[in-house]
Amino acid sequence: VQATVHYHDDRVVTLQFLGDVQPGWHITAYAAKGSGHYQVDTKDCYRRGLDVILRMVRTGQRPLDDDQLLESVRVMEMITRALVV
Repeated sequence: VQATVHYHDDRVVTLQFLGDVQPGWHITAYAAKGSGHYQVDTKDCYRRGLDVILRMVRTGQRPLDDDQLLESVRVMEMITRALVV
């Protein structure tokens, strides 16, 4: 599945869901001053996520606002709706 998201600030993001491939996550970014390809290491992602949650509990400060938290949910909802049509 491939989806392209166009944002109001002219950003364009293309997501590719390739199934069970290795490496599991990778990012390719293109910008005005160059590009880069990155392999995302997910082996400790749950621990890092828990660290963020614990920091929030200790400080009372949220790491993301509501829009940031819901952005990935909104994108996945749009993709899911498009696939069902």
